[in-house]
Amino acid sequence: MKKSPEIKSQMLSIFSQRSRVLSNQTPCLKTDQIYVTGESYAGKYIPATGYYILKKNLHLQESKRVNLQGVARLEMG
Repeated sequence: MKKSPEIKSQMLSIFSQRSRVLSNQTPCLKTDQIYVTGESYAGKYIPATGYYILKKNLHLQESKRVNLQGVARLEMG
C-alpha cells in the first residue's frame, strides 16, 4: 500500500492534468467543479486529499488550480 503523502500528491496531479486537458479541448470546462468522494477505506484518504488540494491551490496560479468544490465520505451498508 502506498503512503498517504504519495497518494495525495498523485490525486492532485490527476485532477490538475484532467483540468488542463479538458480546458484545452473545451474551454467552457475550465471551471469544471471537482468533488472528491469515496467509501469504505477511501474515507481515510478522501478528507486528507481534499485538504492537500486546498493547501496546494494557495500556491498555484489561478489558472492551474483544481476547482475543488467538496469532499464526501460515504458509508454503505
